Amino acid sequence: NRDSAFAGSNIRKHFKRHGTEILLISGVNISACVRSTVLDALERKFKVCLLEDCIGDEWRFRELTAGSLDKMRRKGAM
Repeated sequence: NRDSAFAGSNIRKHFKRHGTEILLISGVNISACVRSTVLDALERKFKVCLLEDCIGDEWRFRELTAGSLDKMRRKGAM
């Protein structure tokens, strides 16, 4: 997914080279960029901790925000 930080980048190699196992995730646009990055990280076997106080979206997407958080938790994000 091109909304993910992993798309078209060497970020996975960078994390692995430095022994990173846990990613702390924050950001805006939870229903796209944050969710895509989290799900890609989990798929690549990283542990993911969501910094919920540092995650947001536009007010009109509040329902998507709740659904995105639920989906990420079901997939294994903490």
